[in-house]
Amino acid sequence: MRGLLLFFLLFLFSYALKLERAITDIEVFNKEGAVSTELGKVYLLSLPELNVKKEITLPSITDFMGEKQRPKVFDISFSPSGKKFLIVVEANLGKRDLFLYEEGKKLISLLKGTDISRAEFLTENRVILATIGNEVWLYDLKAKKTVYRYLVFRFVLSNMELNREKNLIAWGDESGKVLFINPENGELIGVGTEGNKDKIFSLSYRVLVGEG
Repeated sequence: MRGLLLFFLLFLFSYALKLERAITDIEVFNKEGAVSTELGKVYLLSLPELNVKKEITLPSITDFMGEKQRPKVFDISFSPSGKKFLIVVEANLGKRDLFLYEEGKKLISLLKGTDISRAEFLTENRVILATIGNEVWLYDLKAKKTVYRYLVFRFVLSNMELNREKNLIAWGDESGKVLFINPENGELIGVGTEGNKDKIFSLSYRVLVGEG
């Protein structure tokens, strides 16, 4: 059901906004939504009208040929209050940058030249980051420092998701297993889906999609 809903939203947003490039992520928070694209744009929307409240343009990057281009946005996430917004975006030399947008304020660059793949708010001022290299990372926005950063397993990350209560991380990678992590300290507390033997592409607390 969640997959069908996201597919419908992708189609609806694309049609309503007449986007020139592909959508990369969608987030919904109460009566607000956000859509990111391959062309360095994030649109904050009012729902269900699909009115654009704010258009965020990410800084241009330099590609391997030395040419300027708009960066691909990989991941977006609302804070618990809905007033803050994380953006994981393509950076120079194949790296990724993390930005923070806060209502009524300028776009803030948080972390540069990383390999962050996913970012989710744990609290209003602490965020869980997942790297392509399969590291789980807790970062404090107010203190501007890393609380912990651990290698989960020696595989490439597929996806991660926090549960609604924000007390458990589901973590999927190329091992085919789903690992459960305590977000407060980064400790591994369980392993699931032993029946899956290949790469996990996507997961949520309702749906698990993998190979094999």
